[in-house]
Amino acid sequence: MARVTYSPLIADIRGKTADAVFSSWKGRAYVRMHVIPANPQTAAQTAVRNALAEAVVIWQGMGSQLVTGYGVGADVLNISGYNDMVGRNRTAIQAETGLFAPRRNHEAALPRIAIPTDWAYDSEPGAGQAAYTWTDPGQGADYRIGMLVYNSTDNVVTYQNHNINPLSVGTQTVGHAGIGDTFLCMAYVYRASDGEMVHFGSSAHEQAS
Repeated sequence: MARVTYSPLIADIRGKTADAVFSSWKGRAYVRMHVIPANPQTAAQTAVRNALAEAVVIWQGMGSQLVTGYGVGADVLNISGYNDMVGRNRTAIQAETGLFAPRRNHEAALPRIAIPTDWAYDSEPGAGQAAYTWTDPGQGADYRIGMLVYNSTDNVVTYQNHNINPLSVGTQTVGHAGIGDTFLCMAYVYRASDGEMVHFGSSAHEQAS
C-alpha cells in the first residue's frame, strides 16, 4: 500500500481508477490495488468472525465509564477505543482466556497505579456464584475495583460494576446463573479522584454449580 502526498493543486483524491483505489484513513491518504477478496469460509475464518462479533456484543453492553476508558487509553495509538477493545479482545475471546480492560493513559502526567497481585477466582463459592479475589498493593481508599463479566455461551454481558469496592476488600462475589456456561472476566483498578484506570486481571471459567 502506497502513501499519497497532496500538493496545493490536489487537496484530496478518492475512488477507483483502473486497478488503483485512492482513499484515506485517520487523515492519512493512501493508494492500493483493487482486489476482490477471497471468502473461503474456512473454520479458522469463521472462528475469527464469531469472536469479532462477540467483542462487538461486549462493547455494546459496556457502561459509559469503560467506553471512555478505552478511548483515553487508545489515544496514544491514534485509533478509536472501539477498535482497540475489539482488536485486543478478539483473540482472548477465541481462546477463552479472559478479557482485557482499557490501557492506562500514557499521555497524562498522573501518578502511576500499582497493580494488585494474586488475581484468582473460585467458580463455586455457592450455587450460581463465582468469587474473584486479589491482593491489595496498599494504595488507599481512592482506588476501586471495576469488573465486567461476559457469558460467552449465551453471548451476553452478565455483570459489570465500575465502582465495586476499595482494593483493600480483596474479594468480589458475582452471581453466575448457567451451570456449564463459560464466563470471561476483565478487572481493572479505577482511581475515583481523576478517572484513571488500568487493567490488572483476566480470567475464564466454566460455572461449576
